[in-house]
Amino acid sequence: MRSGINCAGAGGATGPTGPTGASITGPTGPTGPTGPTGPTGPTGPTGASITGATGAAGAAGSTILFDHFANAGNVDVAETTLYTDTLAAGRLANNGDKLIIQYAGSFIGAALSTQRITAYFGGTSIMDTGDLNIGAGLSNVWDVYITLIRVSASVVRVSASYTGSFPTFDVYSWYTEITGLTLANTQIIKITGTAGGAGGASNQIIAREGYIQYLPAA
Repeated sequence: MRSGINCAGAGGATGPTGPTGASITGPTGPTGPTGPTGPTGPTGPTGASITGATGAAGAAGSTILFDHFANAGNVDVAETTLYTDTLAAGRLANNGDKLIIQYAGSFIGAALSTQRITAYFGGTSIMDTGDLNIGAGLSNVWDVYITLIRVSASVVRVSASYTGSFPTFDVYSWYTEITGLTLANTQIIKITGTAGGAGGASNQIIAREGYIQYLPAA
């Protein structure tokens, strides 16, 4: 009896690799909730505070020191202060500091009477009309204008003028240098009126307005 031959068939060749499958990304999921805010950090140190230096004071300018606008008349036959002002201590601090002083008013004359106007600075007369005889029933106007300038701590120079309508248009002028002052102290500035003679009486000299102006040195 013949044995059959068992022959195995040869293996088949490996087939080609198939194509890679498509990669599909799914949609993005929703954003998750915001987490809690962390604690606030510590405050930083305060920066240095630096104040700039104060600027120098500006120079004093022109200013009106005193005003007068109330009527002031003489009393009887005594020399009567019509307007008076006290200049502050040290107001004229620099050589060249100045004052402008102005007064105006009226006269009412009477028979046998005289009328007189005098102005003073620091107790020294800086203008004096002397006795004027205005005359009965006459009314006249007057104006006094004064400039004063500091020369030193103890000296001022003053020019003054008087203008009046008696008996016609009259103008008088004066110049005075006052020494021995202490301008660091207060000074009195005033104008007075004096009625004289047998007919002298109150309110024959009436001051009606005035002012004092300060001007600094140039």
